[in-house]
Amino acid sequence: MFKARNKTSKAKCQRIHAKNRASRRYGLKLNRFDRKAIVSQIRNGDCKLVEKQSNRVSIYNLTYNEIPVQVVFDHQRGEIVSFLPPENLLRDEYATREQLESLGLLRSEETVVGHFMKAIENMQGESL
Repeated sequence: MFKARNKTSKAKCQRIHAKNRASRRYGLKLNRFDRKAIVSQIRNGDCKLVEKQSNRVSIYNLTYNEIPVQVVFDHQRGEIVSFLPPENLLRDEYATREQLESLGLLRSEETVVGHFMKAIENMQGESL
């Protein structure tokens, strides 16, 4: 016979995913109180709607603990689905490059170009 497994709900999976993306992309260590505060901001309209992806899911820009973030929100479940990359905030003109760099969310263009040039030099050195 088959043994019953504990199935993780979609809402719980969304919470886990969102927590991981917040940590990786914004350095935020979210707990349930942080999540509830962000959800409250969305429900109260204290954020900017960027795009309604479907009847269930929308993307919002908001500021949490003085950090601008872009979140995907599931209205049906009342859960944050994910945190999108900080670069999206530049595209939507919600934050400036300098602001994101000062928070450590983006590398400066010089740093990115420097890493790129080093990678090219390493590749050329390996081919010799």
